[in-house]
Amino acid sequence: MIEAQLPQLAADSDTANQAQGLRILIVDEHPSVRAAIRRAVAARDLRVVAEVGSADAAGLAALRTEPDVILLENELDDAGGHRVVRSLRKLLPHAAIVLFAVSFAEQDVVDAMQAGATGFVEVGIGAHALQRAVRGVVRGDLALSGDWARRVVRFMTSRDGRHATLARGLGLTSRELEVLRLLADGMTARQIGASLGISTRTAEGHVAEILRRLGVHNRAEAVRRYVEGS
Repeated sequence: MIEAQLPQLAADSDTANQAQGLRILIVDEHPSVRAAIRRAVAARDLRVVAEVGSADAAGLAALRTEPDVILLENELDDAGGHRVVRSLRKLLPHAAIVLFAVSFAEQDVVDAMQAGATGFVEVGIGAHALQRAVRGVVRGDLALSGDWARRVVRFMTSRDGRHATLARGLGLTSRELEVLRLLADGMTARQIGASLGISTRTAEGHVAEILRRLGVHNRAEAVRRYVEGS
């Protein structure tokens, strides 16, 4: 049960929410889970504006409070998280949506990314890590641990492995697709450069060109395009 994962999540932070900051909507059917997440994200620049326990209530709360970030239980109302993500995305297209659960299946992550999710965190990651994830998705980052990123990329590429076809479909060169793969793996420009034997500046140039070619504004959108194209 999720409740069994709560102590670590709630223990890292006990700071009172302040009047200003990123606006957060928490959606989970368990009041104890909502309370733990609320305590975990308490920080001067983070503010919980609402917490609800169902998909219908989430839609109403999203329209009423216009949150910057929605923290959403993956199996809300016994429905796949991607269905709720898709509904919330239509209502509030500019909000970042982060799914959380005790664990995810690779297909859950892929489906939710295609629906518009921008992050996935496992309950129990700790308050500081959760706060970093919330701040990151607002900046356009993809909140997905390196291990999970690798698992999802492996899951997608193992099905057909069409590197050249995918590159053509996305309008990228083979090198740019390799950089995009590493972005999806959670690497920074410095790490990508080291992995490919190129300079950090060259890696950054590839990333900028990828964003331009794909017509997106940030890494999270680029990775989502990669997953959708796969």
